[in-house]
Amino acid sequence: VPLDYQLPINEIELSLIRSNAEAVIFEEHFIDTFKKIRENGKTNIKHYICMDLEKEEDNILSFYKLVDDGKKLIANGNNDFSKIKIDPNKMSVLLFTSGTTGQSKIVMLSQKNICSNVSAMTTLIKMRDDDNVLSFLPLHHTFECTATFLYCNFTGCNICYADSIKQIPKNLLEYDISGVVCVPALLEIVYRQVNRTIIHQVPHVCPIRTRIINHHIYKHTYCPEYSCCEENVVSNINQGSCCNFH
Repeated sequence: VPLDYQLPINEIELSLIRSNAEAVIFEEHFIDTFKKIRENGKTNIKHYICMDLEKEEDNILSFYKLVDDGKKLIANGNNDFSKIKIDPNKMSVLLFTSGTTGQSKIVMLSQKNICSNVSAMTTLIKMRDDDNVLSFLPLHHTFECTATFLYCNFTGCNICYADSIKQIPKNLLEYDISGVVCVPALLEIVYRQVNRTIIHQVPHVCPIRTRIINHHIYKHTYCPEYSCCEENVVSNINQGSCCNFH
């Protein structure tokens, strides 16, 4: 049951109650939040697991210690984990909607639902282990979780996490991104930001306005000396010719 980390404490508690969850995994930042939820005693949570603690504290388990304990059991011949039988059609994931028009709805998915989508993606998109995919959508949404996190792990390509929404244009370049999963609204934001920050870097005497026509961006790779004779007209001092920006 993935939850939005930005939910207020009452929404987190209600989601735990509605999902009938028995364990919760969280980062250290949320320790006080879950201590309050535990004190309220309204949920069925039996195990509180922190991803950052090195050892158990105040009845809050350490994720790392649990992993180490599991490795020791396997090393000693315990194979209970590998014997678990999976029903591919059984409900395995509960997803809460945004709830913008009222109480959030719950979407029920099976392992077959998720795996069939990941498998189907491989027939449409071919990724290599040297491809880099930028991730910036919420991972608690099935779209980002399936199309980026699970798909990239399945195909072996690399996941690069954006520093922030504003840093996406920068991250696309510095991480050498070859693929990205996004929504139309975000593309519009990125397009507007790129539009505002384009700078014509050819050396010149006076400012040149670089225009974008038909939504195409023309990148200049040469760097001669220029001076402006009028807006959008650039003259090459060395050659005496002029260049119109169309």
